[in-house]
Amino acid sequence: MKLTNIIILLLFYYLVGCDDLHSDNVGLQGEIVRYGIYKSVSIDSRTAEPSTAAGFTSIGKSELISSTDIVNAKINLGIGFEYKIYLKEITDNNKIELVLTHPKITNNDGKIFTISRHYRALPDKPGLYGSEWVYFFRQDFELAPGDWNFQILYEKKLILEKKFKVSL
Repeated sequence: MKLTNIIILLLFYYLVGCDDLHSDNVGLQGEIVRYGIYKSVSIDSRTAEPSTAAGFTSIGKSELISSTDIVNAKINLGIGFEYKIYLKEITDNNKIELVLTHPKITNNDGKIFTISRHYRALPDKPGLYGSEWVYFFRQDFELAPGDWNFQILYEKKLILEKKFKVSL
């Protein structure tokens, strides 16, 4: 009986206090599953997104090629992570905000960025969902050495965060 209680107690502490599981929000929890350097396998769609340095976001498939947070940036390689989100309940705010803080990037139009952000819709019913967020270096102006900080926010609260040190 005591061993069963201890196992249940340990499981409870793991679920509510795990370092990788951010649970400050009542309706949403998240966990980083894998992170590092990715290569693009396919691009299924591309959407104009003027609030990002590249000017667009893409949906597609990618493959992790190295688990590291110290990165030598190269064209057509990406940095980011795969994550799980546990949506406990549906609210009026059915989206997460993806905020990427990075060194100064000046795009081809002369516009300067230090933050790129966009939103992703959440599923319309509670459950466990997996996704990824990878920033691919597609153009020379995106190769900016320094600290790159990925944050996923829900209702202005931090859910997930991953930092990378990028060099050339």
